[in-house]
Amino acid sequence: MWPLRPTACTDERANGRTAVTASEMGSRVALRIAAVLFGMFFVLGGAIAFLSIAGIVHGAEAATATSRALIGITGLLFSNAGIGIILYGLGAPRLAAALGLVALLLFVLMFNWTAFGPGERNFTRGVSASLGGVAQGQASGRQAVSEAEGRVVFGAFALAMDALLVGIVVYPRLSRPRL
Repeated sequence: MWPLRPTACTDERANGRTAVTASEMGSRVALRIAAVLFGMFFVLGGAIAFLSIAGIVHGAEAATATSRALIGITGLLFSNAGIGIILYGLGAPRLAAALGLVALLLFVLMFNWTAFGPGERNFTRGVSASLGGVAQGQASGRQAVSEAEGRVVFGAFALAMDALLVGIVVYPRLSRPRL
C-alpha cells in the first residue's frame, strides 16, 4: 500500500501519465516523512491529555468531572488528528480524511457544549496593546465578561462550524453525478 515505490517513474495527472523527476519524488518522500513526524507530535499531545485524566500528569487546578470530560475530548481530538496525519503520510488518504472529520467533530463538540451545554460558565476577555514595544510601554490584562456574552460568542462560532460540517458531509453527496 506504500505509494512511493522507488521504481515508480510516472504520475497520474489530469491529462494522462507524465514522468516524475527524481527531485519531485524526493520532495514527496520528504513531505510524507514530515507528515508522519508531525502526526506523532499530535498523538503525543493526545497522550498527555489522557495521562492527565489518569492522574499521572497533574495540572495547576484540581480536575472536576466536567474538566476531565473536556480533557478527554481534547485527547481524542489530538489523537485522531495525529493518527490521520500519520496515515496520510503512509499513503491512506481516505482513512486519514475520516479521522480528520472525527477530529473536526470533536473540536466543534467542545464549542457547542461551551455555548449551549448546561451549567454556569466563566468567561474572560484578554486585552493587550503595545505602543512601540517595551521602550514606550505596554498594557495588558484580563477582565471578566458576562456569561451571556461568552455564550453568544461561542455560540456564533459553534453554529458557523456546524454549518461548515453540514456542508462538508452533505455537499459531496449532493454533487455526485446521478445515474
